[in-house]
Amino acid sequence: MRSKMIFLSLVIPFFSLAQNENKNNPDSGIRFEHCSWTEVLNKARSENKPIFLDCYASWCGPCKSMDKNVYPLKSVGDFFNEKFISVKLQMDSTLQDNEDVKNLYADARRIMRQYKIKGFPTLIFFSASGEPYFQVSSGFDADGLISTAKYALDPNYQYSSLLKRYQDGERDSVLMINLVSSLKSFKEDSLAEKIANDYIDKLDENKLYAPGTLNFIRDYTHSSKVRGFGLFYHHSKEVDEIMGQKGFAQDQVDYVITHEEIFTPSLIIASKDVKELDWNKMRMVISSKYNPDYADRVVLHAKVGWYGFKENWSEYCKNQVLCIQKYDTAFSSYFLNDCAWTFFQHSTDKKYLGIAVSWCKKVLEKDHADGVTMDTYANLLYKMGKRVEAISIEQKAVALIPDDKESQDNLEKIKKGIPTW
Repeated sequence: MRSKMIFLSLVIPFFSLAQNENKNNPDSGIRFEHCSWTEVLNKARSENKPIFLDCYASWCGPCKSMDKNVYPLKSVGDFFNEKFISVKLQMDSTLQDNEDVKNLYADARRIMRQYKIKGFPTLIFFSASGEPYFQVSSGFDADGLISTAKYALDPNYQYSSLLKRYQDGERDSVLMINLVSSLKSFKEDSLAEKIANDYIDKLDENKLYAPGTLNFIRDYTHSSKVRGFGLFYHHSKEVDEIMGQKGFAQDQVDYVITHEEIFTPSLIIASKDVKELDWNKMRMVISSKYNPDYADRVVLHAKVGWYGFKENWSEYCKNQVLCIQKYDTAFSSYFLNDCAWTFFQHSTDKKYLGIAVSWCKKVLEKDHADGVTMDTYANLLYKMGKRVEAISIEQKAVALIPDDKESQDNLEKIKKGIPTW
């Protein structure tokens, strides 16, 4: 079955809300301003109050839930109406938009570009002078929203305050970690990475080897020139033991080597015109800088990515098979199913289709109720000419995932002898 990736930028769940609050009284919740951004700024300055801005989309489920279940609550309204000038901006446009929404299109588009808003709802807190200092992309229940607003009011978490303290020479570890987090929320990735590595450089050796610290170091190890790279490269065994995850350190080293030695910015720019890469030269260069094990693994993974990008499916399949044979333990069941489906979509070679079938069997040995992999398995069998067996397997897939229309459609096509590829 085709890989179904669901990207969730809105990750905090909604919890049950207190039932004794009055949600029906329109005056009990947050009083949102209905005016231009310029007018909001003027009001904030005149009242010397910070601004709470909710950037939402008309289709956003968590946004609608907050409108219905959070913003109307008296506890939320009491807090926000006292502390903030509040405003909502719709970031998308629809045919159903009223004049109030349409009049704010320009403000919404400018703010969306300026603050690089990609997820909804995005909540931004501004000072009374209009300076942004706290941002988060998530939905909240009432308690979570109030707690978030309290963080926003605390200078220890405010972007502008943290950055000024850093620029004035402070290097307290809590300050730097909070500043990095704040910079990331405002999509200031380059500055966040610089400050994160400044912090990592100053850590005592005995403070490096802790799970939370190692996770932080991994998040900001994107170059062979930073301290984290040397830590992961030279002490991978110790790092993996502390994290309880084999390959934790190696994966990040592989990532850095790949982007510095193979998929460089210049190659990415020229990739449309580049038909083939000099893999042997790359392997030799990486071996000389690191070691043959890293060179072999990184180059083989890079081949898979390159040939998939170039839609050279014969080379893709050949190298993907080699990759899985050599590094089998590094791949999840989800990954194996995804590879098997790619083989089904793009290969007619029965050798490769048969290998993909073996991957499906391996996944199903672990999880007999994996309807997605069973669907992939059935489609592969069908493409190999084993129609009767494919029908039997697809029927099991449909029973396991009855709400999946694609599996149902595949079953009908297989029964009728219609290709599913």
